[in-house]
Amino acid sequence: HVLERVSGLGVMLAVLPTVALMLTSLHFFARQQEAETSARMAEAAALQHKADLAISQARQRQAEMAADHLRELERSEQRFNSAFTHASIGMALLSDRGIVQLANPALGTLLGLEPAAMLGRPFDDFLHHGTAGQALVVEGTRAPREVRCRRRNGDDVWQGRIYQRFKDASNMTDRQGALAITDLSNLFGA
Repeated sequence: HVLERVSGLGVMLAVLPTVALMLTSLHFFARQQEAETSARMAEAAALQHKADLAISQARQRQAEMAADHLRELERSEQRFNSAFTHASIGMALLSDRGIVQLANPALGTLLGLEPAAMLGRPFDDFLHHGTAGQALVVEGTRAPREVRCRRRNGDDVWQGRIYQRFKDASNMTDRQGALAITDLSNLFGA
């Protein structure tokens, strides 16, 4: 028995370092795997953060560009409104059927009306009875013509007008027109 104990004890003493080495190796291998997994996860998180940051910056740039575009549109509309309102020639925006949608003060002065009184009415309403129907009945986009209009007080006034058709950007099927009018009464002796 002693020999068996010694040889069993000797085997145990011989195997123990090998088992300890294997357990230690297994422990370090598991730790290395955990470290690599943590590093991959950290790298993935960093990449996700970069992607989120890039998306956020792109959205911010897009929002800034949209805001800049909106400001430019507002400035453009202000310039148009200012030019339209302060123009020395009569101007109106007409529907495709010749209905006055917008009229400036100079046109009101030419016709002896407030611009608001012209809104919603056919422009033919402001023409001399002999010229009604001729104002917009011209093929093509530009139509210079002299027309006789009737002022509110009944006086006739000769006017030179240019009518330009265009498509409404918000509804590309509707055609509209811009009308520019100047007083020619001195030329016609009216």
